[in-house]
Amino acid sequence: MKRLHPLTRRPDTKGITLLEILITLIVLGILSAFAIPALQKPAEKSRYNEGVALLELISSAQKIYRLNFNTFYPPGNGTVSAVATINSNLDIDMPVTAESGFNLSVRTSGGGSNFDATLTRVGGSQNGRTITIDDTDTLGGTFPPSGG
Repeated sequence: MKRLHPLTRRPDTKGITLLEILITLIVLGILSAFAIPALQKPAEKSRYNEGVALLELISSAQKIYRLNFNTFYPPGNGTVSAVATINSNLDIDMPVTAESGFNLSVRTSGGGSNFDATLTRVGGSQNGRTITIDDTDTLGGTFPPSGG
């Protein structure tokens, strides 16, 4: 009788061994450990770009509001975070909710002569980071454009 190496199959067996399944699972686990972070960066970059577009929409709407009412919204000095109120007063339709990945606040200062809007990221690897825009269209915040 011919002796087989312990890791080789006998010629008359079919199927796969438990060792082969374990090795496959380990390899897939290692590959996914590299793939998941690599896939999150483009998703966060996309969220950043979406946030910038929303802030630019707010900035344009604020300028139109100022032409009509000689002040930015909200009038005087104040902060508003209710998206429905912002949409109604600035006559826009922004889908900014926690489900969209952002919370929004719009603030005026200088008796309504200045404004800034802030989007705060909700969820994802950039949770709590912000993107801001002001009345001079200057972008800022702590949400890195690289998504990392």
